[in-house]
Amino acid sequence: MTRLQRVQQALTDANIQFVDGSNFDLRIQKEDAERLIRGLRDGEPIIPDVYVSVMCAEYGGDDDWCGMCAEDLNEDDCFDEDYQTFEIWV
Repeated sequence: MTRLQRVQQALTDANIQFVDGSNFDLRIQKEDAERLIRGLRDGEPIIPDVYVSVMCAEYGGDDDWCGMCAEDLNEDDCFDEDYQTFEIWV
């Protein structure tokens, strides 16, 4: 099983829906990206033993991507409204 297939299986097991990404491997919903980041921060990764990066297209554009981390979560433990498009880089 490839790394991408292992990540797809882990996402499916965690009830996270995904589609093929336009710039990276898999596109996910904002709420699921938040769950992934919170899990990493709290030491309970949803995708164990496989390194993934949660990437975000800033301000909805596909040209300016940045990696997301726990420091990007706001005081409500969510991403700000400016961030809407998320993909996983495996």
